[in-house]
Amino acid sequence: MQYLTRFTDFTVYFVFLLLLLTASTLYAANDEKTFAEAGKYTVKIRTQINYPFYQDGKGSSIGTGFLISREKGLILTNAHVVGRSKSKIKVMFKNEDYFSAKKMYVDPVLDLAIIKYPVKHIPKEAKEAKLKCDTSTVSGLTVGAFGHPWNLSFTATRGIISGQPYLGYADWIQTDAPINSGNSGGPLISLNSGKVVGISSAMLSKGETEGLNFALPIEYACKVIDLFNAGKDPSPMDIGVSFYERKGLKPLKVAKVINSKLSALKSGDVIQGVDGKKMKMMNPFHLMHALRGRSGKVMLNILRDDKEQDVSLTITPLPNILNQKGIYFSGMIVTPNRLMDKTNSSLSDAWIVNFVDSGSTAEIERVAGWDMLLKLDNKPLGSFDDVYKYIKNKQVSGEDITLMVRRSSDGMRKNYDYYEFSFAVEDEKIIAIQ
Repeated sequence: MQYLTRFTDFTVYFVFLLLLLTASTLYAANDEKTFAEAGKYTVKIRTQINYPFYQDGKGSSIGTGFLISREKGLILTNAHVVGRSKSKIKVMFKNEDYFSAKKMYVDPVLDLAIIKYPVKHIPKEAKEAKLKCDTSTVSGLTVGAFGHPWNLSFTATRGIISGQPYLGYADWIQTDAPINSGNSGGPLISLNSGKVVGISSAMLSKGETEGLNFALPIEYACKVIDLFNAGKDPSPMDIGVSFYERKGLKPLKVAKVINSKLSALKSGDVIQGVDGKKMKMMNPFHLMHALRGRSGKVMLNILRDDKEQDVSLTITPLPNILNQKGIYFSGMIVTPNRLMDKTNSSLSDAWIVNFVDSGSTAEIERVAGWDMLLKLDNKPLGSFDDVYKYIKNKQVSGEDITLMVRRSSDGMRKNYDYYEFSFAVEDEKIIAIQ
């Protein structure tokens, strides 16, 4: 009897082990198939930037993207992969040559871009990525990151989704699937469905923490793609207010009205919904997403002084990044102030020093990135054309130009320092993204 009991225990253990091995084999086969499919829609992106605006750096980089429209040659990636500046972009499919691509849309808030690849060069075996647009991702879901970490081409890593935190300006997917340099812009894939659930975007330093990697949820990108394909501007809206950044699950609250011509909101208003429909509004990102594709007037449902009411809002899209221009001279790039809250400060007419090249005249004279340019030769700044003409004439005449700037102070008694820099104008040119 004792022998029978031991035999039965062994049989149960053996069957359990067999089922476990069978399941592992099936999962491994499914993962292999999923990553093989990813190799058909994932691309490698090589970018070169010589004249960076303030969100980029000078130099070349490798990133990832994935095909979302074979008919139009559209590829989805991160904005930081292809740059928010004038850049040269080369794209290759697996086992193919590099060809030039063009930026079609760069989001001014999300780390998201759509680029166009020559349709005639898309290989026959290439496929469009399947996107999981319908529902939010869930913690515990097994996922794979596919891309080119540290320039190792078309490589897969595996992990799970740990959560969906709000960090900085957007909701993110947090995962322990390794996302390294070169993975940015690539697909984060559900290994259950084979669909893309996120766009691999960032990692925290290994010195700070281990296993903290982030991807942009694909559901937010899907709305951008749908609007773009419909010929509508997918840009987020300018609603003329700033919001409090609040910890925890607290509703969206107005901090300051920047442009009262756009908004009837007031400081302290709590946003509850749009056009009579209550929805999740825990941060500015949620409102931005709800208003994409809208134009003109909308009604916001708010809580003001503990009373529910509706207020009218006029929305306009934020400026198109692809239309941005800057002026390069003496090793620096200056652009008009495009910050969202510029109308609420004394710097609405100021320009921003975006970049100072190493070893340039501007660096030698101690001009720094993020200096706010207030005047040229004690003259107020005018339109873009006026500023460029003035700088160009200075180069032709050979006269020095004097920059008057404001810089955040590192002292304890004041917020800002003011400087004058005088030097010769060299190599002036207009830098346009497109």
